[in-house]
Amino acid sequence: MTLERREQIQRALQEMQRTRGMGPLKRLFLTELEYDPANLTLFRDEWTESARDALAEDAQIVFAAGNADDPFYVIYCRLADEHNRMLLTKERAVITYLVQRYPYALFVFNSRDQDQWHFVNVKYDKNDRARRLFRRISVSRFERLRTAVDRISELSVRSMPRDLFGLSAFQVQQAHDKAFDVEKVTKDFFIAYKRSFDDLQADLHQQTRDLRWAHDYALQFLNRIMFLYFVQRKLWLRTEVGPKGDPDFVNTFWQMYQQHSKAADTFYSRWLIALFFNAFNQGEKDEDDPAWAHLPPSLRKSMAEAPYLNGGLFRENDLDKRRGFVITDDRFRRIFEFLERYNFTISEDTPLDQEVAVDPEMIGKVYESLVNVSEDGTTDERSEAGIFYTPRTEIDLMCRLSLVDWLSNHLGDQHKPLLYDVVFAFTEDEKAAADAGLRQLNFWPQVQNLLNTMQVLDPACGSGSFLVGMLIVLDDLHQRADHELGIMRRPYDRRRDIIGRNLYGVDVKDWAVHVAELRLWLQLVIETEITSTEAKVRPLLPNLSFKIRCGDSLVQEVGGINLAVRHSGFMSDGIIAGRINQLRGEKLNYYTNATGNLTLKQLQDKEHQVFADLLEARRTKTEARLDKIAKALSKTTDLFGNEANVTQSAADRSRFERQREQLKPELEQVKRALDALKTVHDVPFVWDIAFVEVFESERRGFDIVIGNPPYVRHEEIRDPQNELTNGDYKARLARAVYSAWPQTFGYYQSSKKKKWTLDAKSDLYIYFYFHALSLLNERGTFCFVTSNSWLDVGYGRDLQEFLLTRGRVKLVVDNQKRRSFASADVNTVIVLLGAANDSPQADSKHQNHTAKFLTFTVPFEVVIGADMWAAVESSERRETTPEYRIYLIKQSELLVSGTDPEDKTFAGDKWGGKYLRAPNVFLTLLEKGNSRLAKLGEVIRVETYLNTGGADGFYIVKAPQPYNSQSRILAIEAESGEEFEIETQWIRPFVKSPTELSSIRVHQQDAQYMLVTPPIEVDKKSALWKYIQWGERHGWHLKSGTSKRRPWWRLPPQAVNPGNVMWSRLHHERHLVGYNPDMISYTNFYAMHSDNPVVAAAILNSSLFAFLKEVMGKANFGGGVLKTDGNDIKLFPCIRLTSLTQDEVARLTSVFDGTVNEVVGSIRDEIQKDKRQQLDDVVFDLIGLSRDERRAVYEELIALVSQRVEKARSV
Repeated sequence: MTLERREQIQRALQEMQRTRGMGPLKRLFLTELEYDPANLTLFRDEWTESARDALAEDAQIVFAAGNADDPFYVIYCRLADEHNRMLLTKERAVITYLVQRYPYALFVFNSRDQDQWHFVNVKYDKNDRARRLFRRISVSRFERLRTAVDRISELSVRSMPRDLFGLSAFQVQQAHDKAFDVEKVTKDFFIAYKRSFDDLQADLHQQTRDLRWAHDYALQFLNRIMFLYFVQRKLWLRTEVGPKGDPDFVNTFWQMYQQHSKAADTFYSRWLIALFFNAFNQGEKDEDDPAWAHLPPSLRKSMAEAPYLNGGLFRENDLDKRRGFVITDDRFRRIFEFLERYNFTISEDTPLDQEVAVDPEMIGKVYESLVNVSEDGTTDERSEAGIFYTPRTEIDLMCRLSLVDWLSNHLGDQHKPLLYDVVFAFTEDEKAAADAGLRQLNFWPQVQNLLNTMQVLDPACGSGSFLVGMLIVLDDLHQRADHELGIMRRPYDRRRDIIGRNLYGVDVKDWAVHVAELRLWLQLVIETEITSTEAKVRPLLPNLSFKIRCGDSLVQEVGGINLAVRHSGFMSDGIIAGRINQLRGEKLNYYTNATGNLTLKQLQDKEHQVFADLLEARRTKTEARLDKIAKALSKTTDLFGNEANVTQSAADRSRFERQREQLKPELEQVKRALDALKTVHDVPFVWDIAFVEVFESERRGFDIVIGNPPYVRHEEIRDPQNELTNGDYKARLARAVYSAWPQTFGYYQSSKKKKWTLDAKSDLYIYFYFHALSLLNERGTFCFVTSNSWLDVGYGRDLQEFLLTRGRVKLVVDNQKRRSFASADVNTVIVLLGAANDSPQADSKHQNHTAKFLTFTVPFEVVIGADMWAAVESSERRETTPEYRIYLIKQSELLVSGTDPEDKTFAGDKWGGKYLRAPNVFLTLLEKGNSRLAKLGEVIRVETYLNTGGADGFYIVKAPQPYNSQSRILAIEAESGEEFEIETQWIRPFVKSPTELSSIRVHQQDAQYMLVTPPIEVDKKSALWKYIQWGERHGWHLKSGTSKRRPWWRLPPQAVNPGNVMWSRLHHERHLVGYNPDMISYTNFYAMHSDNPVVAAAILNSSLFAFLKEVMGKANFGGGVLKTDGNDIKLFPCIRLTSLTQDEVARLTSVFDGTVNEVVGSIRDEIQKDKRQQLDDVVFDLIGLSRDERRAVYEELIALVSQRVEKARSV
């Protein structure tokens, strides 16, 4: 499109901002975008009531594009709201009705007074059951037009691609879908924001030489400026005397500075500082206040009438107290020009409604991309990767699933179908029908009470995405409950109540806490009309210091003592309970900025004192209980030494002794906690202190714990406060879990002894699972989205066993269609759990519970309807539909399946591979082959791969000349390029990577490397000894593995005793299991030892095993790689070689001989080859699979590989 045409489009949009009526719209579409005129009235007589009542007049088809008999329509609709509002619910009602009849269309909504416009695109989805995504561009006198011009310019008919048959309606729709892509705006904004941030940070760093401060202050400054852009939309900021605020406040404020200021580079230091720290942080203000005496008279009046925001955003903090720096006018001008290009919307997008503009969520996205900074000023890989963010659809889905589950815990599972209808209602008609259902049961008063008292926590809240998501869903439910019960509340008051009563968050990063607060504040002012008088006097932003707290959610130690005592089992006495209720009320007063409320410091001191008194009361009660037990167990004798008054039975004595053993460590824990509180002056965040009113309430814990804990691998876990070594911090993480579940782990804090130890290789989110579950009350609901690794890897064993014996696995949800996180190279699952119980008696109760594993084959947007989830809930057996597959299994069966048959301990299972990714034919295979199958580890001996201990560069070398075992000396070349000679007897051909193998048979010429294998005793006159001395000079003896060996150069046995069958650790698109009769050494392969390696290799190279590998391997590597560990391989079902007849062995050997030297291609190519099919047929015959079942194995194998590889490319 030419620049001239683009300018014409901008002028047309500017005219729409100024002029009422249809004229500017016609000019835009007929002249500039070149659509055809149309004139068809859409009468509303037979429309749904909600759609009919939403409009002030009948809708009209006003423009068309595409073929005459296959048109794309532009439909004009004028809304009827008496307050001239552009309500999204009204627009959705109209579109929901019309889009069924006009699937290819653009909907143009006009306000009642015809001064506001919404261009609404309904993204096309071929799935009729999918809820449609509405994306809008707003045009009004308040809006910046840059984004609108960019996007609407792409709607030009002339620029749309077409085929030989012309331009179809579908092609026009595709062009519209592309033009309304919100991610394009998001990406452009992020790139520009990052550039502004980098420039500002570099400027501040150059002035102060303090990189950390420059990083943090640059973020804070940009955050404050962006807040102005959001808030000016509410018309609360004035720049001249008048009845209304200035929607262009920042621009006007900046222009007035340039006109009136006499001193350069003082806009920040004198104008913005006066606005931030004085105007926004005072109630009653005087226009003669000295803080703005230097401003023009009209601005002094405006400053005095600025809203009293309060909160923490504009409160002067330690970062602001830094001196010796200047934010120049030129620096601000660049930031200003960047922000002025974008349209800001206060309303955050929902999964079904998006505005093509910058919304508050963008602040969170930007922050999470820029938080990490290294000493040289560069961001780390996580920052460079971009946005680490849970998508809105997943957030909304998790919030609604959690609410349905929690409400059913209180109202009864039999009402779950109705609760799905209520919570998953999106349109006005759906809400009306569902609300009537609750009304009929007279449930609204009970639901309202539950909603008022529920407490929701995100223990790793980041920038507040889940808190905002839950606020939006709860606000809708509260609004409907208020309507049903005749309660009148403004949206502002309703949302303020929800945040104050229902929402809690914790994060270890203070920046995250500030952004979460900001986003909640902005949610308060959406669609809220506050009078100017109220805005000046009443603090509009509540204090969130006791709602969103900064601290380590996992480690709760003070002075080395864990202060978590909420599992003691004692209820607070009347006096303590009264003080806790008083504290709860005082915190609420602080939140609402009530007159005469305590200060932040006073309330924190009171928290600590109440907690100390609580501990003292528990100490007294525990000691008294132990005294009674001691008396009950004491024995008295008469004058003749005979026992007297012994009335306890053996069972009674055993019970008393168990109680004593349980109470003694609890008493010790309370005493140690009391001592720690006395000796530590500055107490950090501790759950039992920070939320004592939650844990000492009647429910004793949170109702819902929800979130997306950090993705940190075990090797990268660090103390967020940078005070402890990595090892010490990980030890504290483990102790925190043991303290949270002392009976489960058999843990005694005084001695630090435990019976069950967590796997040290657990990633950070595993600790969040254990700890978050300990924060729930007994009727609570848990919902996390995390990596799916724990479903299949070794360290997931602990969590699996814990959930099966102490908890309830309600739902594990995977989506095979799309990865949730584009920037985190990991695949995820959504996990819904019930509350866990620390008591051993929970075993039998929880094992009878049925777990559900749900795999979607369509995006989540398609499945957010009530009907879908009600169907999932009612499933009683394995079921497959076009959208999903569900597998049900009792927790007792999961426990047996994961139990090692030899030592009878729980070894973990492949929940992801077997129950989420496995196709139906996998289960058929297990059933048909039951009599011939065993675990592979019982059929073939499996050993781990060769690990050099970090010294690959010493052991793995190259040989410039071909290897000849008859030669005495062989020349080698080290990784460094240096050349040596070594005796041939200490050199072995070596395969380093599966990519070096071309065929199943491992040939000597495949070995591109050599392995140095020194003996324990080395002749000091030998060439090998000279090489070892070279290795020591270069530090190879100090590596992680070699430093522990004696002598250091000694390799593990696998070096000289390789397996005759080789199984690769990593797999991409080939399936190749090496047959190794020459016993060539290798790494990155697991060694397999079989008495009949030909038969073993034949079975393992079949497509059946390629299929099993895809099902049971670890597919959590987002790069498309499949990983199989030694423990994984041992669990694979394998044909027992001892069950084979001589004829079966002969057939396997014969077909294997024909394939062993063939070049192995991709799985897709291999299954087309005759020789491969001959091998597969023999193996399939052993299991007894039918032709259809064999075809299913092939189809599912190709599908699994394709899904794995394509899913990595889907983001």
